[in-house]
Amino acid sequence: MSKTNNVAVRFLKRWRAYNPGEVAGFEPEVSEKLVDGGAAEYADKSRAKGSGKKAEPKKVDTGGAEKQPPDDAGGTGQGDPDDDARP
Repeated sequence: MSKTNNVAVRFLKRWRAYNPGEVAGFEPEVSEKLVDGGAAEYADKSRAKGSGKKAEPKKVDTGGAEKQPPDDAGGTGQGDPDDDARP
């Protein structure tokens, strides 16, 4: 059996045929690109170059909009029925 130098990564998001949570081994250069690109993290921290680099998910610019809770506490998404009646 030949010895390989593949580095295992755990996918954080879908990439090609791989789904989040799946683990696969690639050449070190490919694994590093996947981690640097935020698609994966090193599955075995001791094999990672450096200090066990973990990918940070890429942040999506929401244009300053913060996620707001619905207007009504009932969760119907209808809002306050009296909104139209207020000046």
